[in-house]
Amino acid sequence: MVVYIEACESGSMLEGLLPNNINIYATTASNAEESSYACYYDSKRETYLGDLYSVNWMEDSDAEDITKESLFKQFQVTKKKTNESHVMQYGDLVCIEIKSFLTKTISCFIMFRNWVQHIMLVNFKVKLKKINHKYLVQLSIV
Repeated sequence: MVVYIEACESGSMLEGLLPNNINIYATTASNAEESSYACYYDSKRETYLGDLYSVNWMEDSDAEDITKESLFKQFQVTKKKTNESHVMQYGDLVCIEIKSFLTKTISCFIMFRNWVQHIMLVNFKVKLKKINHKYLVQLSIV
């Protein structure tokens, strides 16, 4: 199994906890004591759409032949490009091929990202409706 964790202090979830003999390889956006950093600011939505770490590993996956690139190589590329935090790796550090894991991993990540964006949009619409209602009440229209 391959796990990618994008969060501030994400290394704290695995540091000293993930054994190296249970066929799980994990990489995190940062060590246990530092933030990870956002990128791709969308001024229309007033939010960041990505994070350096996850954008870097996904862009590497797009650029490389994932049937040939090892997870270790991907880790090295991602670590080099992620210059605001210390990308970490844990668990089974045997260099295995990405192909059998990456498709499922990316699909899950995209589904999660889409779900988060949907929740953000719903929350935004609710807030906008409340603001609009307050404004109309102040104008004594409602």
